[in-house]
Amino acid sequence: MKTIKQIFIALCLILFVNSEILSQITLSEIIDKHVEATGLKGGMSNFKTVLIKGKFRQGEMDLPLEMSMLFPNMLRFDMIYMEEKYTKATNGEYDWELSPRVDTIIVSEVKKNPVFEIYNKWTGGLADYVENGMIADYIGDTIIDNVNVYKISLLLDDIKSYLYIDKSTNLLIRVDENEDGSSRSELSDYQKFNGFLLAKRIASFKYNAPSVIMMFDEIEINKEISEKIFNKPE
Repeated sequence: MKTIKQIFIALCLILFVNSEILSQITLSEIIDKHVEATGLKGGMSNFKTVLIKGKFRQGEMDLPLEMSMLFPNMLRFDMIYMEEKYTKATNGEYDWELSPRVDTIIVSEVKKNPVFEIYNKWTGGLADYVENGMIADYIGDTIIDNVNVYKISLLLDDIKSYLYIDKSTNLLIRVDENEDGSSRSELSDYQKFNGFLLAKRIASFKYNAPSVIMMFDEIEINKEISEKIFNKPE
């Protein structure tokens, strides 16, 4: 009788453990749900161009901005400061910037692809992380700002970031640039553009203090843009 009881308890434990294992969501399932929610299947290949108009908030100042991206590696950033226009751009061959306080155009070598960096910061890059040479790992469930989330680590070029996806919406709500989350970006105000659900607000923090907030009022996707605007003025 004692042996039968022990066997029964063992079977119950096995069934309980197996049910726990089977109920655990996988990294692939999390990413699939996230991609379905955002419409980002195909990742960067969905985008030929992106035009953004909005504001760049730093401290007490709201500065008008326009951002033009021609994928995969051309970017132009125009900002108005004290009624003067500041421009920074890259055409994939060289970077250049023009400030009203400097008489000449400053040209420099391209060090990183800013379009790729903005895309990853804006979307998390999970839709095509394998194609872009990143390694992802599902760490587990946690709670961030009273929201139940999936926590995923993403490794690129020996730099690890941590992504938090809202379990109820499957949307990316935060990206930590370091392990303690003191340097991070918080994404919100999602809206659909051309079938893609994208954040209209990205708030950046450094050492847990607000650093920069980017607020997008208008977003146009895959509208024709001339490559000429990314070249420095003659």
